[in-house]
Amino acid sequence: MKQNNLSKQADDFARQFLLWSFRVRKETAEDPPENALVAAVRADDSLAPRHLVAIAVISISGELTVSELAESDGIAVSTASLLVSKLVDAGLVVRREDPEDRRRIWLSIHPDYRAEGEAILEQRLAPLRRVYERFTAQEMATVLEVLDALALEVSVFNNQEK
Repeated sequence: MKQNNLSKQADDFARQFLLWSFRVRKETAEDPPENALVAAVRADDSLAPRHLVAIAVISISGELTVSELAESDGIAVSTASLLVSKLVDAGLVVRREDPEDRRRIWLSIHPDYRAEGEAILEQRLAPLRRVYERFTAQEMATVLEVLDALALEVSVFNNQEK
């Protein structure tokens, strides 16, 4: 009997979480605010929404390597490298060679667009910060643990579908 109750609780949670994700997606489906960075991405026919995701990851990190971008975005290094090449060609991202290890290349948002990237980032981070302040650090760590587990399960499911 306990297993049935646990299964029902898991099913209820899954349904509630799925409904929540639909609501969040609907409420955040709007495009980022128009600024020079977003306008530059939209103006370049060779760039797609996934390039905005890469820009967001780079903005959040400040500076990172192609491998770190791939890991953060959940894509192959070769795919990240292609994304970066397009962003560099568009003048949105800068590559910098590591002086201590010339094989390592650091990525950052082009200085001309850094302020716009930070403005979008701040807009997206503000509600997350407000939620974080309502809970203890341990509770928020648990939330991140749950989200990591969910991301893993979704990834496994998506890979089984292919």
